[in-house]
This record gives sequence, structure tokens and C-alpha cells, in this order.
Amino acid sequence: MGEADKELSGELSGSDWRSMVNVRGLSNNARILILQAVREKLGFNEAWKALDISKSTLYRYLTGITKRIPDDVVKKALQYLEEDEFYRIVSELDRLKACGIISDDEKVIDISAVSRLLALASRDKLLKNMILRFVMENFSEELNKMRDLYYSGIKLVWSDDFETFLRERKEGRKVTTDDMIRKYRSCFKKYLEGKTLSRELVEQVARHEDGWVRNIFRHYVRYLRYKGEISGDTRDWILEYVKGRVFKTSVRPYRIPLEDIRRAMEFLGKNHTTYYIIYRLMLESGTRFFHALELLASWNPEELVKIEGINVETKRLVCFEDKGFCRYYLGIHRAQKTCDWVYFSTELLKLMESIAPMEINRTPVTKYAKRHGLVRPRMIRKVAWRLMTKSMDVIAALFIQSRFGELKVSPAMSAYADLLGMADTQYPKYLAYLKEKHLLGM
Repeated sequence: MGEADKELSGELSGSDWRSMVNVRGLSNNARILILQAVREKLGFNEAWKALDISKSTLYRYLTGITKRIPDDVVKKALQYLEEDEFYRIVSELDRLKACGIISDDEKVIDISAVSRLLALASRDKLLKNMILRFVMENFSEELNKMRDLYYSGIKLVWSDDFETFLRERKEGRKVTTDDMIRKYRSCFKKYLEGKTLSRELVEQVARHEDGWVRNIFRHYVRYLRYKGEISGDTRDWILEYVKGRVFKTSVRPYRIPLEDIRRAMEFLGKNHTTYYIIYRLMLESGTRFFHALELLASWNPEELVKIEGINVETKRLVCFEDKGFCRYYLGIHRAQKTCDWVYFSTELLKLMESIAPMEINRTPVTKYAKRHGLVRPRMIRKVAWRLMTKSMDVIAALFIQSRFGELKVSPAMSAYADLLGMADTQYPKYLAYLKEKHLLGM
């Protein structure tokens, strides 16, 4: 604490607080309260003696008959009070007057003391909150104008740096897929590109019906704070004012008839080989739609990888010809979107090798399915889970679908190598079940 802070702290608290009180600044009501506190503490008979006045005089002071209690009587009374008792009795305004910070007509007479008080607020949470509440309640419009001045001139522009921020630096879940980046970029370019950050823009975005616009705007505000172009308070205000996209959490049943799966596989097998391969890969492995696309795009079966869970080095593609299946190590570990091994049949491997590596945008696949009335690709993982749990051990199914969060709380959880061995043993049962139900098409 600096010398100025120590001085002010001494003025407001400490063993010498009485000598720092400017008695002249106390209102008569505060004076009466001080005398009442002394009377309650010492008793009436001892109080008039301690204050060196008569009984009748003390009575007139306490009842207000005498309009003004002399300064010297108040000073004597303070000798019998503790600092916390004084603070409980005297109002904030009277204390400021008593400390000589403001005058009797409530004008500031010691600007330097006020400045030092504000400096202390940066280290005193209670004092800071008191000041902030007072400012918000009494100077909200002025604050809004100052905020507008602070970030006036900041233009919203999509850049490679902002894209990197979304992918790597933003808090929480990162934006990792190219499709999501494209969606955000399109939304930003349409509604926000070139706009100047202002209160009017904040209010306009807050009212926008499209939740994606609000979401990308909130990301950009965090980016501006990351770059140091706006203050933390400005960021917090905007994020509080502009609500993010609301995700519905109502429970919906996903009971897709197997006949719909058969029809989709047969239709794709006859009309679109690439999309058939994607659907069959998801159905055989239970992997997510975008993980299946990432596998086809990054296909590199001969690459050597190290599996941390078992500290083993292996090729990405491992096949068991005698059992009729292969597994491919994708090794994606993101928060809540993990994918280790992708299981599929040796029959499907031959089809995959005819197209992979191949980058495929998921939007056209979804639109194609919608146009032809097929089960949407994102639903296949849910169907695969239902079928897996009917035909094989649940623990093995959890491992095959990389549902490691659920495995962690399972009493059957064991070493990674044991789970891998269990999955290799159980998986042929699932392939046999798919064929029994005629779900693979072609």
C-alpha cells in the first residue's frame, strides 16, 4: 500500500480514528445518536459526569430541546465509543463530512481524498461493489455513452486470425469442423461484416431471431477482448445483453423402423455408391457422421501410430480376415467428441479403398437424403447403438462407439487392452446380426 493509501486508511480507520473525525461536519441528529450510545453504555448518571455537563443539560441534548450540541461535548463522547460503534451510529454522508471530504452543504472539498478512496476500491471488493452499484443506479446513461466512446470505430471483419481463434483459442468447445466454420463465416458475412461496434448494433443483434447470428457475434466479442480491443467489463456487458443460441432439451424418441434403414441402404447401393459407403460405414461402426467423413478424408492405412492407452505401436488399419472385419485407428480426442477405433467389415474395406482418401462435405449428403426421403445420416449412429446392444455385450458396444465417458463409470471397466480384446471378440456378432436383418443393402 502506498503512502497516500495509508494516509487515507488512517483517516477512515485505525487506533487514531477519533482525532481524524471532523466533529464540525456531524449533523445534530448524528450528535444526539452519539450521546445516546454513551448514555446506554455508561448509564445516565455516569454519562453526564463523563461529559462534564449537568443532568438537565444532558436531558435537553438527548431530547432535542437544545438545537445544537457543542463540538467539545461530542469530542468527549467519542472517547467512550469504539470505531465500529461510531460507524454503526453515523451515516455514510455524516462520515464523509466528519472526515472533511465533503462540506456541510454536501459539496466535495477534498478531491485528493476521493481519488485515494477510489484507488483503495481496486483492492477492496466490498467498497468496489458499493461504488459500482451507486454508479449503475445513478449514472447508467453516462456509462452507456462512455462505453460507446470506448469501442467506437471498431469494425467487425472476418479474418484468418478470427478463424484461428474459433478453432484453437476460444474458451469451451472449439469450432473444429470446416462445415461449422463455413456456416459461421456465411452468417457473419451476411449480417455482421463491416458493421461498427456500437450500442445500437448490440441491441440489434440481441433482438435478432437467428440464434446463429447471436452466437457468432458473441464469439467475435470474446475475440475482441482476447485481442485487447475492448475491456473485460464491455465484453461482460455485451455477453449478458446478447443471449446465445437456445438449444432445446426436450426428449424426443428416435424409434426408426428397420425397414427405413433397409430402404435407405438399398436405394443408396443402387444410386450413389459414395453415399452408400458413408452410410454403411456409420451403420457397421456406429461412428458419428463427421468422424466417418474425417476417416475417408484422412485415409492412411499404412501409417504407424502409437496407442497411448496400451503403449503399443501399430498400423492404423488392422484386419482380421478370418473373422471378416477390420478396425481403423482414427485417434480423435476432443472434448466430448472422441473417436478411437472405427470397426467395419472386410467387404466394406474393398469399397472404401476404391474412393479413399476423399474429402466429402456433409451438407450435400444430408440434402440428398432429405430430397429422396431417406433416414438422415446423423441418425445412423443412434440406430447402430440400438442394434449393437441387442447383438453384443454392452461394454464392447461402448468401446466400439468410443463412449468412454460411460465406460469410466461402469463397474466392468478394465484396462484398455482388455476392452480392445473384448470388442474384437464381440464385433463379429454384430456384423452377423446386420446381415441376418438384411440391413447392408446391395
